[in-house]
Amino acid sequence: MGYSTIFRRFIERVLLKEVNQKIIIFIDELDWLIDTGFIEEFLMLLRGLYESQKYKSRNNTYSYNFVLSGISNPSELHLIEYPHTSPFNIGRRIKLEEFTYEEALPLAGGLVKKTDNPQKLLRKIL
Repeated sequence: MGYSTIFRRFIERVLLKEVNQKIIIFIDELDWLIDTGFIEEFLMLLRGLYESQKYKSRNNTYSYNFVLSGISNPSELHLIEYPHTSPFNIGRRIKLEEFTYEEALPLAGGLVKKTDNPQKLLRKIL
């Protein structure tokens, strides 16, 4: 049994039965999948989950969503190994900008135990 099958079964047989509210699954560092050779299978799994959920849902509400985080654009992750599969075009890219000092300033309170001057350390971090 492959990883995709195990993951799909976990979502359908465990998560959707145990959790009675909307679920958001975060997958960080998605770029490493390219090196594993698992990227095509994983993207096809996500497409399959999306399609099955789309037909099961009412009013276009979904039980679960995925957030894929990494440096690649989702359309760049679709490789040519399976040329007859549709491209991974069900997502939406959200480009995050760097924090400005003013935006990050509320986080300086978390640096108080590390330094006498949290604002100065925050400037160095940014």
